[in-house]
Amino acid sequence: MCTVTYIPTENGIFITSNRDEKINRKPASFPVTEKLGESVLLFPQDGQAGGSWIALKNNGDTGVLLNGGYVSHTPTPPYRKSRGLIFLSILHEYSPIEKFKNIDLIDIEPFTLILFENKNLFECRWDGTNRHVLRLNQNKEYIWSSATLYSKEISGKRSDRFKNWRSHTTIDIESILAFHEFRDDNSNIDDICLDQGLLKTVSVTSITIGTRGAEMTYKDMLPDVKKRKTSSISFDTKTQLL
Repeated sequence: MCTVTYIPTENGIFITSNRDEKINRKPASFPVTEKLGESVLLFPQDGQAGGSWIALKNNGDTGVLLNGGYVSHTPTPPYRKSRGLIFLSILHEYSPIEKFKNIDLIDIEPFTLILFENKNLFECRWDGTNRHVLRLNQNKEYIWSSATLYSKEISGKRSDRFKNWRSHTTIDIESILAFHEFRDDNSNIDDICLDQGLLKTVSVTSITIGTRGAEMTYKDMLPDVKKRKTSSISFDTKTQLL
């Protein structure tokens, strides 16, 4: 929920998320599929609240959730519903961006939602009072860091690290996972893979979107459960994403 990259290439689009969470939270399950009407979602499921932070739909729509809006906020629970469940209900819709614009977000904790829908890329934010939608250039690459964990200064340093890595790297799933798993010996807060005692990067999830289908790779990062799994979705032949 805390570090997301979007990288378009000639061979496909890569959307990758680090989940930075307390290590005593119940582990997520993967793969999980959920059908609602014609919509089928593939995602890792949070073991505690039942929602998710990244999901892929069978038409190629993809979404990633980050905690917080523009700035760090002080939580004021109880909230009406978890952000992870709100996220899944948005992505299940025929048009997730329209659902975000109209869904009831009163008493929902602030969040940022990155949506790739029908070849379009959107940055959606709920700051606890208002919602904001920014359409982005889907042909450019981006990195986002959660507002609840990273200051603007630290986010800037991580952005510089991303740009430097990108300029010297051939992009494929292995190089992207290596970037998202980067941690130096000093365990700095601007490391891409977080290690701050009880708060760590507990998993890395990457989606590769091609012309006929997409693949989701999920990697547990905790030593006692460290493993890597991959699951895929094939698109209808009418779906043209790239």
